[in-house]
Amino acid sequence: MFTATTFTQDATGTLELDITGLLQSEFGRVTVSGTANFDGDLSVNFSFAAADGDLFEVVTYASNVGQFTKPIIVNGLGKGLDLDAQYLATALQLDVVLSP
Repeated sequence: MFTATTFTQDATGTLELDITGLLQSEFGRVTVSGTANFDGDLSVNFSFAAADGDLFEVVTYASNVGQFTKPIIVNGLGKGLDLDAQYLATALQLDVVLSP
């Protein structure tokens, strides 16, 4: 887990997170007490069998600006599954969904 007052991801950067299970202790998380500025790439590496409907709150913040570049770079997610980023009021949540 990474904790900061502010977080800025520029257009050339990549935030890489590992997800090894459903528990908060089993995936990378960023906690920002102020503003999270999103840009660039988000890369997510799975090392367990995630399923449709699994949710991961990977970044929490007081406020946010921008979004990561689409599509999210995903490694190790099962066939027929994809990730959908939800930029909520105080968190970035990744939802495992069925591929369109």
